[in-house]
Amino acid sequence: MRFKSKNDPLFLFVFICVHVLCIGLFLYILVLAGLNKDTWWPLLLLILMELLFISIQKFTYYEIKQNLLVARSGPIKISVKIAEIRSIKSPTTAWVGMRLAKSRNGMKVRYKSYSEIYI
Repeated sequence: MRFKSKNDPLFLFVFICVHVLCIGLFLYILVLAGLNKDTWWPLLLLILMELLFISIQKFTYYEIKQNLLVARSGPIKISVKIAEIRSIKSPTTAWVGMRLAKSRNGMKVRYKSYSEIYI
């Protein structure tokens, strides 16, 4: 079973602001300095950052396969054996840690001894 991550308005606001900032910086560097040997790496960095944010927006989901809980957010993928899950706390908000969610009210899954992810 696959579950999509819900989108929080705060996450969408930050996501749109980052996109506008990256596109603005990209155009500013391209128009102001042109494409030369000193400006190619900031442009490449901005393109890679855009690709990272787009992949997080498009490819964030949670899946239950056989005996695994798979959480994916962009290029990050975490698999947790269901038998190793110690507790699930919901609803909760996590501002730090392994946070693969795009919303503030999610679930904190604790597994193994001291590991946890926020989905």
